[in-house]
Amino acid sequence: MPVVPLFAPVAAAPTAAGDPVGDPVGDLRDARSRLRRGRVRDALALAETMRAAGGCGDPAIDEGVVALVVECHLAQGELARARAGGTVLAAMAGPGRGTAHGLWARAELTAAHGDDERARQLYTRVGSMVGDDLELPWRCGSALSALRLGLGSEAADLAREQLDVAMRRGAPDQIALALRLRAITESDGLQEQRLREALSLLGAGLADRLRAQVVTDLAGLLLITDHRTEAVALLREAEAYAAHESLRPLLARVVRLLGLLGEAPRRRAETLAVLTPGERRVTALVVQGMSNREVAERLEISVKAVEGHLSKIYRKFGLGSRTGLVAEVARMQAADPTLLAPPRDESV
Repeated sequence: MPVVPLFAPVAAAPTAAGDPVGDPVGDLRDARSRLRRGRVRDALALAETMRAAGGCGDPAIDEGVVALVVECHLAQGELARARAGGTVLAAMAGPGRGTAHGLWARAELTAAHGDDERARQLYTRVGSMVGDDLELPWRCGSALSALRLGLGSEAADLAREQLDVAMRRGAPDQIALALRLRAITESDGLQEQRLREALSLLGAGLADRLRAQVVTDLAGLLLITDHRTEAVALLREAEAYAAHESLRPLLARVVRLLGLLGEAPRRRAETLAVLTPGERRVTALVVQGMSNREVAERLEISVKAVEGHLSKIYRKFGLGSRTGLVAEVARMQAADPTLLAPPRDESV
C-alpha cells in the first residue's frame, strides 16, 4: 500500500467537526503537515473529522488516519486511547501486513509501553518499506529503543546514519531532529553544541513540538552547568507550548525541571500537568453547566465515577466546590479560550 507523502502541498481543511471531508488524500496530508508543524490539537481534530466521516474506502488512507490519531494521542499522553487505536490498526493490517504509517504508529505505541525489543522490530520493518525516506524517521525510534535497552553503540550508529541522510536530502526540521538524536545518544561533550545548532534550524511554526523538545533538552543541560536564567527562559517557552497543545508528557518533564530550578509552574500548566484525560473531559462538561448525571450519560460512565473524578479534580485544583471549579476554569479560559477543549468522542 502506498505511503501518502507528507511534503505534498497542504489542502484546505474542514472548518468544523461536522464538515464533510472532500479530498481524503489531501486532508490526510494536511493533518500530517499539522502534526509535523507541532499543531497536535489541530491535527487530531482533522483526523477525527475524517474518522467520523466513516472512512473513504481506500484501506491505505483509512489506516493512515487511525495511525495519525494514535500518534496524536501518544503526544498528549492519552495511552488508553492510543492503545485502542493500536488495536484498530492491527485489525486493519492483518498478520504481517500494513502500511508504513500504520507500522510506525504501532512501533511508537509499543515503545511507549516499554517493549523496546518489539518496537525495534517494528521500526526495522518500517525502514525496510521506506528506506531513506525521512517522512518516517524509523532510525530515530530504533535508536531510542536501542539506547533504553543498553545498546549504546547501536543507538549512536543509527543516529549518525540519520544525520548523514538528513544532511543529504532533508529539510531543516529533519536535520534538527537528527542533531537532537545525536545529542541524546552520544556523550562526547558536543551535546549542547548539537542542540543549539538544532534550535537554530527550528523557526517558529516549522516544527514547534520538536522545538519544544530541543528547548527542554537544552535547558536540562544548562541546569547541570548552572546557567539558570537561560534554562528558565527556555523552559517557560516549552511550558507555554506544551500547555496549549495539551502535551502532558512533555509538560510534566518541563514542570520537573522547573522544580529543580526552584521555579513554580504557571497555574495553567500545573493544572494541565496533573489532570488525567478522564478528569479533563469531566471538567470540560461540568463547566458547560452539565449535571453529574448528564456528564455520566455523555461519557457513558456511572454517576459514581463522575463524583470520583470531581473529588480528585477539586483536590488537584485546591478547591472545595463545583462553583469554585467553574470560576477557576473561567479565569484560565479568559487567558486562553482553547485551553480546555470540549471532550472528543471516546472512539478512535
